[in-house]
Amino acid sequence: MEKFTRTIFLNEVVIQCRFALMSMSNLRAALRRGDTIWVFHSAHSFLIFVANVSKLFWPDRKTIYKQPDARTRGDELRRELEVTQKTPIKDRKFRNHFEHYDDRIQEWAASSVRRNYADMNIMPPGAISGIDINDFMRNLEPNTLTLTFHGESYNLLDAESEIKRIFSRACTIREKRSKNSPF
Repeated sequence: MEKFTRTIFLNEVVIQCRFALMSMSNLRAALRRGDTIWVFHSAHSFLIFVANVSKLFWPDRKTIYKQPDARTRGDELRRELEVTQKTPIKDRKFRNHFEHYDDRIQEWAASSVRRNYADMNIMPPGAISGIDINDFMRNLEPNTLTLTFHGESYNLLDAESEIKRIFSRACTIREKRSKNSPF
């Protein structure tokens, strides 16, 4: 990838990381206020921006089919920003749970045995007894900032830590490039 294009992608990494970090700041403020709607709005936003960063590093199949160079771009960005395959931001499953919530409701309606529906809860998993794990939709454990969805979990703090690391590294590289640029 040419230097100019790589710089544009690097700038996009910085922007999406900033958006993600702003969302986490909003989530914490909403938790302090006890504003459940804003908590889940912020969590959803965070997942979207983290997924946007992830897509820069791991373009989806449709993108690679249309633009075969996208795979190389992802490889180069991951190498430059030292992003490994084990990063908590690679998996976009939780973003998909929130983005395709209509499908998740349909799946729940077809499979729920007891027909309990627990959604947008801020509590430890299992705080309500007698509800099947698959009847818990969006849930946030407020102390660990772990999202759960149908028994699956995603730690927002781990993802935030990785986003902060990537953001810092991308800003450092960008700054070095601008100092060395004749423009």
